[in-house]
Amino acid sequence: MDIDFKVEVDHHWIYERPYKVTLTRGAKGDYRWEIEARGVLRCEAVTDVVEMDDQLCKQYATIEPTDQE
Repeated sequence: MDIDFKVEVDHHWIYERPYKVTLTRGAKGDYRWEIEARGVLRCEAVTDVVEMDDQLCKQYATIEPTDQE
């Protein structure tokens, strides 16, 4: 009895992170970031990246000196 068969393996990364944010702090204390989108639809990516950018701006915006200081 001669059995001939083939095995195929198909990998799907379910938990791959669709966005990568790289946050860097400059020498003067200012922050910059890069947002990279992978494996998402373009319309979803634009909306999500705008939301992430707004959140990062609120959290890492440079503090402007006021007249009272």
